[in-house]
Amino acid sequence: MRNSPWYILLLIAFISSMTGHTYYTSKVQEVTVFGKRIEDGRGRRGNVTEVFVLETDSGDLRILKFPVIGYSFGVDEIYNGIQSGSKIQVRIGMWPPAIISDHAKPQIMTIY
Repeated sequence: MRNSPWYILLLIAFISSMTGHTYYTSKVQEVTVFGKRIEDGRGRRGNVTEVFVLETDSGDLRILKFPVIGYSFGVDEIYNGIQSGSKIQVRIGMWPPAIISDHAKPQIMTIY
């Protein structure tokens, strides 16, 4: 089943629709950064990853590490370049999408 081209096409369509929905429902806004921190996060396979969090006037926002709608690489460089007290423009989206999970949280998709 998993080696079927139909399964692969269906999986690609599902992931594309979820990322498209997240991008479509996201919003761009300017936030003031009050602080930042790094948390430990758990991946699907139980591995521990770094989660970069900005403490803003809109609440604590994670920087999304998900390809296409978030960052794949270089999050640490972007995170280190942000200073407390600065105003930045960000695109915020709910991830994972509320359609598939009740654990959706606002996360930073892009920092402009």
